[in-house]
Amino acid sequence: LLLYAILALADSKGARSAWLAGAAVAVQPLVLLAFPLLAAVVEPRRLPGYIARAVVPGALLLAAAAAANWTATVHAVTSQPNYPAIDHPTPWIYLAPHLTEGQVAAGPARILAIAAAVGCALVVARRWRRARPAGRWSREALTELLWWTAVTLAIRSAFEPVMVAYYLWPPLAVALAAAARDWSRLLPAGATAVGLTFFSQVQWHDPWSWWTPMVAGLALALFFARPRPGRPRSG
Repeated sequence: LLLYAILALADSKGARSAWLAGAAVAVQPLVLLAFPLLAAVVEPRRLPGYIARAVVPGALLLAAAAAANWTATVHAVTSQPNYPAIDHPTPWIYLAPHLTEGQVAAGPARILAIAAAVGCALVVARRWRRARPAGRWSREALTELLWWTAVTLAIRSAFEPVMVAYYLWPPLAVALAAAARDWSRLLPAGATAVGLTFFSQVQWHDPWSWWTPMVAGLALALFFARPRPGRPRSG
């Protein structure tokens, strides 16, 4: 849904993009990390309408959950409990608030991830102001936004107090999409993604030994997938 929202924006279909982005957030709130990027590249005069449409799906679902059980909904949204004894604790576990039954609150650390994602959006907005695509985007503009989307999704892993192996795949998938038109970027990024996928299945629970290579692998995949201005494309 997020990728289709980006493609709709690239085709100058802002209303469709907003509904798709809102549906993506409703299905998986992780998309909130990428939403500031979408807002950064929407034409300023269309931004209020874009945000209004995108808010509707998630707001309706959240309102339904709150109406059914207000206390549980507020706890889930604000604390976002996770389980370090089952999943992979990271060094942020030492700063995360501890809840009952061995749980920790992932919500506060995710605020840092959102702040970092907003910082990425500000960088993209500045670049877009200098060379805003007119009409349908070029392939280069689409590739650049896809890569920045992968960066913002990867930020979650940098600040998460407890991780699960599948947290790595959203940024890896979008990074591979960004590199798909250039074999010189796709092959090393793909090899890194394969290695990271297999290595992430190890059952280490030390806060440093599992998280450190995972974040390093994500950074390496993003490095290989990054757009290279002026480089001829292959494929």
